Amino acid sequence: SISRTLGLSLLTFSLLVPLSACDGKKDDDEETKITDTAYEEWVNSWSESGHLYLHYNRGEEASISDYESYCLWLWPHRPNDLEGTLWAYKGVTEVTSSLTLHPMSTRWMNGADVAKGGNTTWKDKYGAIIDVDLYNSNLKTGKNNNPVSFVDVTNVGFLLVRIDSMDGSSNWISDGGKETYITDFDTHFREDGSMHLYINTGNFDKYAFNATGTSEPEVNPVVGDTSGVYRSDTDTITDTYGVSPTSDSFTSLGVGYQVFVASFRDSDGDGIGDLRGVIDSLEYLDDLGIQVLWLTPIQQSDSYHGYDISDFYAVDSKFGTLEDYRELLYKAHEKDMKIVMDLVLNHTSKSNVWFKNSQWAKQGLDEEGNAIDWRNVYHWKYATDTVKKYDNGQYVTITVKDDAESNNPSWYRDGESNYYYYGKFGSGMPEINYECQATRDLVKNMAKYWLSFGLDGFRLDAVKHIYMKDEVDNTGNDIIIPDVGSKTSYDDEKGANVTRSFDYSSDLTKNLIWWKEFANELKVIFPECFLVGENFDGWGTRIAPYYQALDSQFDFSAYYHISQFLYANPSNGSGSGASQYASTQGSETFVPFASSENQVLGDTGISVPGGKRDDFINGAFTSNHDVMRAINQANGSFVSLTNTTPLNNVTGGTVQVGRAKVHAAVTMLTPGVSWIYYGDELGMSSNTNTHVSKYGNENNMDIWYRQPFLWKDTSKRSNYKTGQYQIELDNYNKTLQSAEDQQDNANSMLSFYK
Repeated sequence: SISRTLGLSLLTFSLLVPLSACDGKKDDDEETKITDTAYEEWVNSWSESGHLYLHYNRGEEASISDYESYCLWLWPHRPNDLEGTLWAYKGVTEVTSSLTLHPMSTRWMNGADVAKGGNTTWKDKYGAIIDVDLYNSNLKTGKNNNPVSFVDVTNVGFLLVRIDSMDGSSNWISDGGKETYITDFDTHFREDGSMHLYINTGNFDKYAFNATGTSEPEVNPVVGDTSGVYRSDTDTITDTYGVSPTSDSFTSLGVGYQVFVASFRDSDGDGIGDLRGVIDSLEYLDDLGIQVLWLTPIQQSDSYHGYDISDFYAVDSKFGTLEDYRELLYKAHEKDMKIVMDLVLNHTSKSNVWFKNSQWAKQGLDEEGNAIDWRNVYHWKYATDTVKKYDNGQYVTITVKDDAESNNPSWYRDGESNYYYYGKFGSGMPEINYECQATRDLVKNMAKYWLSFGLDGFRLDAVKHIYMKDEVDNTGNDIIIPDVGSKTSYDDEKGANVTRSFDYSSDLTKNLIWWKEFANELKVIFPECFLVGENFDGWGTRIAPYYQALDSQFDFSAYYHISQFLYANPSNGSGSGASQYASTQGSETFVPFASSENQVLGDTGISVPGGKRDDFINGAFTSNHDVMRAINQANGSFVSLTNTTPLNNVTGGTVQVGRAKVHAAVTMLTPGVSWIYYGDELGMSSNTNTHVSKYGNENNMDIWYRQPFLWKDTSKRSNYKTGQYQIELDNYNKTLQSAEDQQDNANSMLSFYK
């Protein structure tokens, strides 16, 4: 066409002649628009339907070899978060003896691909281009060579990864240092069925779908800095708060219920449980006698489980809307049912705007208009800074760079910079710096925002992890709760079991100071706010001090020890095994925690401050999303006085079901608010015995703790994948009666719970 010919002529002219040499009567902005429009005409001339063309701009000084040192890792993110595919990978595929990469393409687009001729990588003012054939019927994942599809995908994620970092020995290094997600992906195809994505180095979040929407590459001042000036700072935090009052409105309640939202009930047929599904289930929950409802995180997140928040102020669209959440609050309150939000405060996703601001060392204002240095909201150290690391039974001093390259890192390199951030739970979950008062204020203000909707309280995730021993530069005379050892697990990159040291030792002193500040400042405004903490610890005296700040805690001590008391194995009787533990250590499990005197940790001899609260609300629970289900735990094997192994293959025999019922009775009749994990009331199992045979290793076995709830109408059941793993029913759960059928069965587990 004439317009296309004109566009090609303009493009050729603009590529050969500097913009300033063009028509002097046009200002620069107008001339740029013409050039961008011409470029769009040109790319349309060679684009193919079903292809994504990624235009990656590293700046005018970047060479072709600079581009060829990167590859694209691209994966479907919504509605299911699946495995990644590998494009433009010009590297070794046999990375290690057990790790083989499977690229879908091995080069960037060349001149011939874009109708310019030549077999060298094409580069223009918008950078170099990667061609992704989205609907290739033979599409395979980059690591496991599994089939994957982008059909009906609504969101995708991507990384531009340095090829030399993909050697199987450490974490990948990527431009920008974090994943980028393209939302509403399926709405951005052009009329010809193709899609063009324009990105600039270091700041992929400002992507555009046409040349006219592009901006000049920005330079992150942190990248390339060798002075160390961008280390994070700390403030002096003092203990100025006393014990917060217990929420009166929860002291008379007895039954709570945990919903793993993604797996509970699907209302719209997309395979993922949602808020509307919870609303539709309120009659069922009310009939069960539920008084408090705890939903796993519903805030915007990058994962199916929700424990890596990307936006603290937004409801994740896969679960619904803010209006849905407010409706849930209203309708639950109509039934005198309270709602507790799962609040993840120890870490965030790298996609969180707080972390993005911190990466770029931005200055700004918080929600109340106070100045904030975002760099200090997270932990940042320079490559040569040293830390103390627990390794093979002792602490050694190493640089954060060396720690990041070890087989059990706590510090991770931020993209291509010389700075490293702290992430005890992995590279995708950077930890918030609570030694910065501005951070503490950010978190408190966010919590108050949600309480203003009429929310009744919070389930506080990982309360002991706020201050870890290896996270704090100066512990001084602080009380440190030791938690070190080694663990053997399967390493996907190495294709073998690897034994690693671990150190989850926490700073009790600093943790208590923070949680008292959090609780007191919230309860000044919301006096009935209920705070229940997840303190993943089986020793009662370790969790006791946290009652200085929290109304309640989940009783992991009871979860483990009640099971030991219940084992009906004859070999454990007559003063041995579980019977011996019950008679000699029972006070550890049910200590009242009301004393103002110090107590000695049963496993270490360390003296810790007493609970100083006589009206705490205990939180026994049947199971949860991180541990084996009740029926598996109740039928486990005795290992030692302090250790049991849950049964991984429940078959539903009379004895197994009977033990589960006794376990339920003891748990639910314990004083306080006792929590039912969704599905435990049906006798659902978490059989993991099929996992290794199906997936080849023990990684991600927690998916079996999160199986679809058994609604009779199977269209209401969740049906989704995460990575290569399908969230599905195990063989025993496939034989169980549905919730509706159990309601009509007087001998069912559901009837027993009711």
